[in-house]
Amino acid sequence: MTEIPKEFFQALDHGSLEKVQDILMKNPRLPDMLTDQGISTVLLAAYNDQFNIAGYLASKKPALPVFEAAALGENEQLRKALDADKSQVNAVNADGFQPLGLACHFRRAEAARILLEHGADVNSPSQNTQCITPLQSAASGRSLEITRLLLEHGALVDAVQRGGYTALHAAVQNEQLEMVELLLAYGADADKANESGFSARDLARRSKNKALKTMMGLPPE
Repeated sequence: MTEIPKEFFQALDHGSLEKVQDILMKNPRLPDMLTDQGISTVLLAAYNDQFNIAGYLASKKPALPVFEAAALGENEQLRKALDADKSQVNAVNADGFQPLGLACHFRRAEAARILLEHGADVNSPSQNTQCITPLQSAASGRSLEITRLLLEHGALVDAVQRGGYTALHAAVQNEQLEMVELLLAYGADADKANESGFSARDLARRSKNKALKTMMGLPPE
């Protein structure tokens, strides 16, 4: 396996698409290269919030793997890949994330919908130390649309990730009132404590947001 040029990581740090274009001229296989951990350069760029670079590299590939298509919201490619091989819908990437988790993390609502239509497991946690479910990724990413979609497809509202955090913990922490309201409507347990002993209601108690406190059954003051 060819090692990814160090200049690529420097280009990511600086968000330099021009530098990546220069590297690609010298290393045509750059879009297909993987890190030692098995992460593609496309996903690496996306994880670094360099979506212009991720999109550019993706455009140089004849077809995208389901992980990259889900992360970038390349919906036609995602649909074609799943139609060709349905087993890919719950495949696990080298970093432990599945396509649905990636779509939720990157706020790709239509990609998430396509994956669910093809049988993605709505409650499957990432196969790594985070153990984060798609619902928690959507809530942490503040995507009300995806959160609602997942709940409508049977997502367990009180599922926990590493540290015992639920989606409601994230919604309260972010003071996302509509998200909090939605999760509570689906039966989220406001008193479910994380491993540090704090519940979502405890987090709301610390907030200065009166509307949030009222929503969580607390006095506004």
